[in-house]
Amino acid sequence: MLVVMSGVLCAILLPAATARAADGTPALVTNLTGLLHIVQDVPCDDDVDTISPVTGGRIELTPAEGLTVGGGKLFGLTRVNVSFQSFSISRSCRGFDERRDYSALSVQLGGAVAFTAVESSPNVFAIRIPKDRVWIYEAAIIDGEPEEKYQKPSQDVTGTIDLATGAFSMHVVITHTIHFKAGCTIVGCIIDEQDNGAITADVSGRIAFPDADDDGVPDRDDNCRFTANADQSLVRTPRVDAPADVTLPSCLDRTIGWAVGSDICDGGPVSIKNDAPPRFRQGPNTVTWTATDAKGRTATDTQLVTVIDKAPPAAACTPTRPLGTSFVVTGSAACGESVLTLGSYFIKNGEQIKIEETGQPGRARASSSRRTDLAIRRRRSVDIRTEKGGAPCRGSQTRSARC
Repeated sequence: MLVVMSGVLCAILLPAATARAADGTPALVTNLTGLLHIVQDVPCDDDVDTISPVTGGRIELTPAEGLTVGGGKLFGLTRVNVSFQSFSISRSCRGFDERRDYSALSVQLGGAVAFTAVESSPNVFAIRIPKDRVWIYEAAIIDGEPEEKYQKPSQDVTGTIDLATGAFSMHVVITHTIHFKAGCTIVGCIIDEQDNGAITADVSGRIAFPDADDDGVPDRDDNCRFTANADQSLVRTPRVDAPADVTLPSCLDRTIGWAVGSDICDGGPVSIKNDAPPRFRQGPNTVTWTATDAKGRTATDTQLVTVIDKAPPAAACTPTRPLGTSFVVTGSAACGESVLTLGSYFIKNGEQIKIEETGQPGRARASSSRRTDLAIRRRRSVDIRTEKGGAPCRGSQTRSARC
């Protein structure tokens, strides 16, 4: 005879165009109060009219404050789970006595349902969900035996969502018919009749809006949703953490790491850049990392990059065409300018050198575009040395090219 509602919850799928407008976090309706009103006609006109108060449960609305659509706010009713106080009913009719004990009474939603709530006054929205779109799972333990079934409400589900004060209410009505039979013999039954009944659930509660950082300030009112600040003091966002200080062996080395940035208040995207030059200086270099969030707010952090130059310079002799005894001399150094020398003579970077025989054994003449005669001792070979910053190259810092 008693029927109550329950169900497994599922999330509603929001359209892609509207999903970006909210993060989908549900609001929980807690501190539930209300009544389950059972009215049932029975034989002998001793009708049942019983009230069972709400003892607990919760309701979920997704997203917490709905999505603004034409005509109101779009919500998903994703969970209804309400329990009621146990009770007993006993009746006597035409010499027959019967008692029923009802316990573990629960009212739940049989499946998630989306609906549009219409604004009836500022920030107050009226609920009306067509009855054919709602499934109710009814469950109870009657005289120690479980009884459960699914059915639809007999009226549209109605209620109110007050986003201003956080109040919520819902009204559900289910009607049914019970067949009573008693005192039956081969000639008939003393009691044999169909009687109508109705169960009405009126539930209300307080909307607990999401509080992502658990600081006691709902996200809707929090000036920094993802970092606790109960006093609403200013929280600087975004945040950026530069990589650790590094020491590099070359001014051209770029292995300085990467900074980590985050929007610690709104959780939005953050872009990161730095002001590192194409070529570092020898010694200490300060690199500033800057993070920018979606609202244009910035934060900076610095990193120390120290260069201890260990990279040898490079020299190259490139033959000219047509192939002969001329070639172009080039040199480079990772830190600073390179200095090219031929013996005791300095050569410009990119200068063309020409080698000529002198007719004297073991000697040759080298001439450049500057028409300077250079006497060298190694026949048909030139020892080109490149130096860094004008200092003579020694050991691993010396490169020679034979042309």
